[in-house]
This record gives sequence, C-alpha cells and structure tokens, in this order.
Amino acid sequence: YFVRGLIRAIDNIRAWDGLNRSTNPTIYILREMNEYLRSKNTQFAIGFHGYTSIPFGDKERQFCDHIGIPCIDLSTQLVYPGTGNHWTPQGHDLVAQRIYKFLHQ
Repeated sequence: YFVRGLIRAIDNIRAWDGLNRSTNPTIYILREMNEYLRSKNTQFAIGFHGYTSIPFGDKERQFCDHIGIPCIDLSTQLVYPGTGNHWTPQGHDLVAQRIYKFLHQ
C-alpha cells in the first residue's frame, strides 16, 4: 500500500498545474514530510522512475524546486517490458550509479 501511495503521489506531481495555489494534497504532504525530516537533520529527496510513458522532465523539476526537495531521474530503458517495467540487472546498476552520484554531489 505504501508503494501504491507513492505511485499515486508521483502521478499527482505529474498532474500538477504549476505554481498556482493547489487543492491537490500531494504538495502539502511532501512539504510536511520534507520539513519533518529536516527537523531530524535528514535530507529528503524524490527519485522519479519512468514507470509510465511520460518521461522525467521540467514539470517534475519545477514541482520539486517549488517545494524545496531535490530530485533525481531514475528512468531507464533497461527494464523488463512484460513484467511491470522492473529494472533489469543492468538497469539496477545504472540506477545505483545515478543514486551514488546524486548522494555524493
């Protein structure tokens, strides 16, 4: 259920309509999560997996910039197309390298 909730949150981010005041609760939930983690001296970040045909792009970056959360593109073509687009072993390696680079920048 947690993963399903995160996927819905990412869908809501992709449906975000810009910097206008939003009734979509996703922005407020993520902002509060970020503030809570900051109060615990922990950094919050969002990783976007290309699980849909919609690529990671400016809308996702704008959303994360707007709420002050760093983000990383984890999408890759190295997936198993017939089984839920899970990463292949090579896809896992690529994503791990991106995360490592992101964490050490």
